[in-house]
Amino acid sequence: MLKRIHVTVAVVILLLVSVIVALGSFGAFRLSREEVTGPLPIQTPTPTQTVTTTTTPSTTLPQTTSTPTQTPQPSPSSAPTNSPIQTQTPQISSNPTSQPTQSPTPLALIAYSDLTYGTDPAQKFDIYVPKNAATKMPLIIFVHGGAWIAGDKDDVSPIAVFIAQQGFVVINMNYRLLPTFSYPAPMEDIQMVLQWVNQNSQQCKIDVTRIGMSGHSAGGHLISLYALTQDKNYIVGGSTLPRVYTIAPMAGAFTLEGIDITSPNHENTIGAWLKTANPQSLGIPIDQIDSSDNASFLLLRGDQDVTSPPAQSILFYEALVAKGVPAELKIYPGRTHLTLISGIPNNDEVAKDLISFFNKNLK
Repeated sequence: MLKRIHVTVAVVILLLVSVIVALGSFGAFRLSREEVTGPLPIQTPTPTQTVTTTTTPSTTLPQTTSTPTQTPQPSPSSAPTNSPIQTQTPQISSNPTSQPTQSPTPLALIAYSDLTYGTDPAQKFDIYVPKNAATKMPLIIFVHGGAWIAGDKDDVSPIAVFIAQQGFVVINMNYRLLPTFSYPAPMEDIQMVLQWVNQNSQQCKIDVTRIGMSGHSAGGHLISLYALTQDKNYIVGGSTLPRVYTIAPMAGAFTLEGIDITSPNHENTIGAWLKTANPQSLGIPIDQIDSSDNASFLLLRGDQDVTSPPAQSILFYEALVAKGVPAELKIYPGRTHLTLISGIPNNDEVAKDLISFFNKNLK
């Protein structure tokens, strides 16, 4: 009798354990489904909640198969007839420095951090997608500054988040830096990011016919140079990638006018970056302007910028206008190289002008 009781108890315990394991497995399966269910099903990343920071797990997406070319060859192509750029009359306008104002109700975002677009550790980006986006949206690619030798996407993530909250998909990218990499490595990196965009536009709700770029300092230089030379094959097939039509460089370097690249202040930055450009003009935006360029520019500059003086933007603006390239120049009294962008997350005057430009040309 005692033996039967022991057997019965053992059977009951075994059944209970089986039920518990089954329930646990069901719970784990249900959690897994919740993790991969969302508006941005890009293979393996786990989305964050409404964006207030950019801390999401590192993720590796399929690597692009781009082959960088050290001697890029031009590959002419024409802009599509449905170019989103609206013709505008270039004019210089100076706006007074304003106090930050409350932003419009920001959109909730899905964020993915440190996605890879190449094999070098620097070739990573963060992407922000408005949550519950019903249709494809314009894309803004943001490029950080740092004198071509330093800087990181995290330095400007509040700006990237702010732009995304106004109804844009935003990619905030890192790129290869001096002293290891110089011209044309960042141009290759931009085309590799655009290749990733082309391959993942459906999942990311990106309209590849509506792409703009913005960047600060060295980033402003890089996006301007790319916009004016995007017909080149910086990578294999690069000239066939989606085109960038709307460019908003902030405190960028556009010309060597007044700059001695052999001086101690410049020989390890722009001087070193241009050493691999042959001829040197290949790496200078003002030397790459052509009347056939279809990009539209908004140049933003502080009048107290001593790092990259206002003359940089004024000369570039005049050269763009002379070649018939749509351009606007806005100079902000009292703003320095850094304070030009510091108020953007608080929707200051610079932010308003930036978003207005993107809305007008991309929406």
